[in-house]
Amino acid sequence: MKADPLSSVPGAVESTADPATHVLDDLFRYQDRYLEDLGFTDSIETLGETATRRRVGDLWRAREQRSFPNPGATHSLALLLYWEARGSGRNEAQLPSPPDSTDRLWTGALRRFAALCASEAFWIEWGVLAGRIEEVRDGGLATALSDRLSLELETIATRLHERGDQPAAARFEGHLALFRAELEAAQGLPALRILSGRGLSPAAIVAGPLLLAEVGMLEKVQEAIAPQRPELLPLFDRHAWIQRLVQEERYEAALLALERLGPAEREEPAVRGLEEVALTRGAEQALRGGRFEDAARHWDRALRMTELVGPLRSKITTIVTEEAASLQRRGENGAAIELMERVDPLVEDPGIRTLLSTALVRRAGERLSGPGRENEAPGDLDERHREARSMIADLERALEFDPENRAAQGSLDEARRLLDERGAENADVTAPSADLAPALRAGGIPTTTGGPGDEDGRSLLFYGGAALWMGITLLVLVAYPLVLPRALGGMGMLVVLALAGGWVLVNLAGLLVLRS
Repeated sequence: MKADPLSSVPGAVESTADPATHVLDDLFRYQDRYLEDLGFTDSIETLGETATRRRVGDLWRAREQRSFPNPGATHSLALLLYWEARGSGRNEAQLPSPPDSTDRLWTGALRRFAALCASEAFWIEWGVLAGRIEEVRDGGLATALSDRLSLELETIATRLHERGDQPAAARFEGHLALFRAELEAAQGLPALRILSGRGLSPAAIVAGPLLLAEVGMLEKVQEAIAPQRPELLPLFDRHAWIQRLVQEERYEAALLALERLGPAEREEPAVRGLEEVALTRGAEQALRGGRFEDAARHWDRALRMTELVGPLRSKITTIVTEEAASLQRRGENGAAIELMERVDPLVEDPGIRTLLSTALVRRAGERLSGPGRENEAPGDLDERHREARSMIADLERALEFDPENRAAQGSLDEARRLLDERGAENADVTAPSADLAPALRAGGIPTTTGGPGDEDGRSLLFYGGAALWMGITLLVLVAYPLVLPRALGGMGMLVVLALAGGWVLVNLAGLLVLRS
């Protein structure tokens, strides 16, 4: 099983570890000879103090720039920045905290480690000082160091993704791209033998574009590369690592990296072009992932910065139309509406508005579709009323996007009339749903509000009850004069009372039947 790269701290491996691990571990320890050359005579523990660390870091950085390439200064600075970056973590795995200062520490360390990995002079010198000359000869230690750092960055990014901290994860994806871009560029320099001219004796320059820019040698290296290996020039662009993120389709990380650039740098034509590509492709990636808000936000920024607004709007319209149609085919009409409503203010396209109007009318019908609600519990009635109002809101929105939508207009007028008749306070919301269904059908919206035999059964019950009622009434009215002759006397009165009582009982029974 592969060891967790964050489970132990470099520079403190156990004595039982294999020899290769010990050799790699030594690279994360300060070398006494380097410290002496840099004028540092205090104990290593003092570097744990922030004030000392800042002061020493500034001195080492000045020495590095003055005599670049200076393996001792570069290695010592790389360790100083690396340990501080790891020490800024917020839990047991040293996962870094978000502040920009942490990003600065990581990028400073990684651009130096990349230069060291590609420098043959460093490995020879370090091998002698560390007593590891035999291990250095085969060249595998440089690969082991770069793999170790890459794995650490990948692990941190993965764990931040798992935690849901996507911005922090994107920053570490950026750190990894920066390290690899710096290393790739630095590895192309040794064969060119470009000498620095700084220091006591000329030395070959080996570094990536960001470290070269920091020590003030980037333009010199670019001028030397152009006539010899012009194909290498793209590697020595200061934004090569951001281009790498775009090529790897890590658009969120690329955009985050671009945001950290200075205002003047972001206005450079090449940088603006890179940002526009990251925004448009990032929007499409977010769209495929169902992150409509992110997609719209990227497109909004792209439209604000591009000089070709018309073509970009046309492209956005095509992409959104196709995605909305795909969502509807999968039965996700609500998601299609959400997407089109979010993008409509950006493109203001009549085609999208027509599609959106149709989708809203369809959703209005879906709010009433489903099984009959004859057994609906009283507690569900308020919800049905809210659904009816939401349906009307959808129809109103549909007309806002497409005033010529006759289906929406006809359904909306009838739905409003019927709902107003019932009143917002009406507790019986099952009946309004049934009454609104014919209006929706008239507007072309399919609904299913109950079984087809329910209405016929209730009509038969109504007419039968009415006939019974009229029959009893006529019987009493006709029988009353007939049974009232004086000749019958007291017996006639009893007959009349019996018939009257029967009439009342039958009326009550009929009333109960009609209400059931």
